Amino acid sequence: MQGDLSNSQPNLLGETLVFQKRCRRCKEVKPITDFYLVTPGPKTRRKPYRETRCSKCMVALRKEWMVKNPAQHRGCWLKFRYGITIEQYESLAEAQNHLCACCGCHADDLPIDKRTGKKYRFAVDHCHGSGKVRALLCKSCNTGLGCFKDDPHIVHAALEYLAKHGKHR
Repeated sequence: MQGDLSNSQPNLLGETLVFQKRCRRCKEVKPITDFYLVTPGPKTRRKPYRETRCSKCMVALRKEWMVKNPAQHRGCWLKFRYGITIEQYESLAEAQNHLCACCGCHADDLPIDKRTGKKYRFAVDHCHGSGKVRALLCKSCNTGLGCFKDDPHIVHAALEYLAKHGKHR
């Protein structure tokens, strides 16, 4: 069912414009803007269309899928975000002997996430300009580099500051 036609009107060409649509999952009739607009790729002949499920149901479905398929979700995320596969991530970890490329802590020593109860993994450090993957870092080092905006001058200034005002001075 495309939508509730009682809340529709014809346009100049006589086509019916639908302003509401029934979600296939929750069965609620909602404004058409509550449904994601899908724009097919340039090589297809399909016209843009609205999802059959409302945006809230689509988010819930994605979350359910992520819980049921954590390895696939992780693989998709690594590929989307950094352009690498799980195998490439694992080979990076092997090449680094499962040590943080910055501070040298071992993967087994990474802390547990208080929110999820799972052990942290190494973060993928990458150049924000080119997107090129540099190495794997522990959460602390990755966060620190991010705070320093990946700028060697700021890191050097921080080193000078610590040398001058270290915790034992």
